[in-house]
Formats: sequence, structure tokens, C-alpha cells
Amino acid sequence: MLTTSPLAIDVRDTGTTRHLTLAGDLDIGTAPAAHQAVSDAARSHADTIVLDLTALEFADACAVHLVLTLHQAATEAGQRLVVLPGPPWVHDVFRLTGTDERLPFARTTGRFGPQRPA
Repeated sequence: MLTTSPLAIDVRDTGTTRHLTLAGDLDIGTAPAAHQAVSDAARSHADTIVLDLTALEFADACAVHLVLTLHQAATEAGQRLVVLPGPPWVHDVFRLTGTDERLPFARTTGRFGPQRPA
């Protein structure tokens, strides 16, 4: 039997910004809850959506699909999307698929050091 770590999703609104923080594992078992949260964010009246992946412990292709879906929905709704990259072992899935250059990842020197060249 395949088990997954739970995914915690924290949603907070600050002014015209919606913050989504994902913590734990984002994979096929937890992706439906994450997709619901990003769908809600894209339908919100927020001017900016911040997707924080810094607390993820694992991510697979479901994470890439999730962020691509949110990026498209936010773009169509005229919203600004900012993605805070996860730790290097999580961000690798974006780097390996080439989507890290297509998605609006913030350049950060968070607790895991530089996530992407300046």
C-alpha cells in the first residue's frame, strides 16, 4: 500500500494579496486538495497570488502541473503570481522540466541559499 505524507495548506488574505503556503508532500495523493486551493485563489478577487513552496518536503510532476495551472489561470484573470521556490530537492523537478525558467519564481536567498541565479 502506498502512503503519502499529508499536505498542509495555509491560505491567508492580506489586503489584495492571497498567500498560499504548502507544507509536506505534494504528489498524486495530495494534489487534489492543492488544486482546489489554487482554483479558489485564481477565482478570488486578489490582485496578487503568492504561492509559497518553501515548506514542501517532496514534490513530483504534480507540483509542476499545479503551478502551471495556477500560472495560466492567474494570467487569464489578470492576477500577478509570485512563486516562492522550495528547497533545492523540491525545486529540482521544476529545473529538470525547464519550467523554472517559464514560471514566476521569486529570486530568493532563503534558508536554503540561492534558489536561482540572479
